[in-house]
Amino acid sequence: FFEEATVKLVREGYEEVFANEVYVISTERIICVFDLTGVDVGKYDVVVTNSDGQSALLQDGFTVVYPPPSIRFIKPNKGITGTIIQIEEIEGEHFIPGAAVKLRRGSQEISAMDVNVESAQKIICRFDLTGADVGLWDIVVENPDYQIAVFEEGFLIVYPAPEVLSISPSAGVRGTTIEEVIIGGRNFLPEAVVKLEKDGKKEIVASDVVVSSTDLIFCKLSIPLDAEVGKWNLRVRNQDDQSATLEQSFEIRYPAPVISTIDPTQGYVRSKVTIYGKNFLSSRGTSYVKFGTKKVTEYISWSSGKIEVKVPDGVSGKVSITITTEGGTSNGKVFSVKPKINAISPTEGKAGTYVTISGRGYGSSRGSSYVTFGNKKLSTYSSWSDTKLKVKVPSGLARGKTTIKVTTSGGTSNGVSFMVK
Repeated sequence: FFEEATVKLVREGYEEVFANEVYVISTERIICVFDLTGVDVGKYDVVVTNSDGQSALLQDGFTVVYPPPSIRFIKPNKGITGTIIQIEEIEGEHFIPGAAVKLRRGSQEISAMDVNVESAQKIICRFDLTGADVGLWDIVVENPDYQIAVFEEGFLIVYPAPEVLSISPSAGVRGTTIEEVIIGGRNFLPEAVVKLEKDGKKEIVASDVVVSSTDLIFCKLSIPLDAEVGKWNLRVRNQDDQSATLEQSFEIRYPAPVISTIDPTQGYVRSKVTIYGKNFLSSRGTSYVKFGTKKVTEYISWSSGKIEVKVPDGVSGKVSITITTEGGTSNGKVFSVKPKINAISPTEGKAGTYVTISGRGYGSSRGSSYVTFGNKKLSTYSSWSDTKLKVKVPSGLARGKTTIKVTTSGGTSNGVSFMVK
C-alpha cells in the first residue's frame, strides 16, 4: 500500500462508500473509518486504490448488518398460565420485520403467535400459556439476521387468581368452634390461607385447612367469645399472594339463650316470674319473652343470666315460657297459669240464678275447664271468655254458704263465697 491510498466499499447498484481518516500504517496494513449512516445492509467489495492508480479488490470482503435489537419493556408483563394473552407492546430498538419473539425459561420456550413488527421500536404478538410453568421468563426477540435481544426475567407467568363462591355453614356462634367448614370456588392452591375479616376488627384465621382440590377447601373455624356479631367477609389467599373475597358471606351470631329454671312454676296473670339461665344478653334491646304465643309487655329486670317479668294478660292453662334474642329462641319451660276470680255477681241466689264470674286466666274457650259450686261441677255454661264466665246456680245445693271455683289446665282458682237461698 502507498501513501495517500484510498479505500472504498463497492456494491453493484449501490453508491460507493468511501473511507474517512485513512491511515497507511505500512505497505501491508491500512486503518480507516467508514460512516455507515444510511448504508444498506449486505455484502460489499473492499477496493484499495494507490496513488499511482493501481487498485486491489477483496470481493464480498465487508458486510453491513443491522444494529442488534434491544428490549426496554413489555406490556403487559404478566400472564396467567392456561390462557392466551395479547401483548400490547414490546418496546425497544432495531426490530426488523420478520422478527421472532419467544419466552424462554431454562430449556423451555414458548413461541409467540401473530407477531407484528409495527416499527423498529414496537412489536405486538400473542402467547399461548397453556401448560406453562409459573415463574419469571426471559423475553427473546430474534431478528431475521439472527441477532437477538434478551430481556431477562421480564415476564411473569402466574396461577389464575382464586375465586370464592360459597361457604357452608354460613353462620356460627361466638365462643364456639365449627369443626368442618366447606368452601367452594376455583383456582385454590395448596397451603391456601382462609380467614374472616371485618373492618376495624381482628381477623379470624381458620385452622386445619385442607385444599382438597382446586375448587374445594375444608377447614375449622374457632370463633372468639368476643368476636363482633354480624356479617364478616371470607378471604382465601393462595401461596402466590393472590386472594379472593366473598363479601358479607359469614354471620357471627350470639349464642342462643338457654333457660335453666323458672320461679315460680305456677302463678296468676300479672304475677312476677323470674327466669334463670344464660345467654340472655346484658340488656333487652329487641329481645322478648313469651308465655305461649303471648309476648310479655311488662319487664321488671333483664340481665345476661336472669330476667324478671310479669305474666301477660290473655294467657291461661299450661304454657311454655321462651326467650328470643338475636342469638335465637331458647328452650321452653312449662308455666301453669292459675285462673283467678276477682268478683262474682250476684253473691247470692237460688238454683237457676245466673252468676257472672269476673277475673283472669280462664282461657278464651272452655275446653276441659269447669266451674264448681262446692263439690258440684257444672255441666252447662251460658258464656265463657278469658276474663268473664256466666253460669247458672245448679240445683241440688243445700241452702247456705258454698264456694265457687274455676279449674283449668293451669290449676284451680281461689274460692269465692256464694250464698245459696
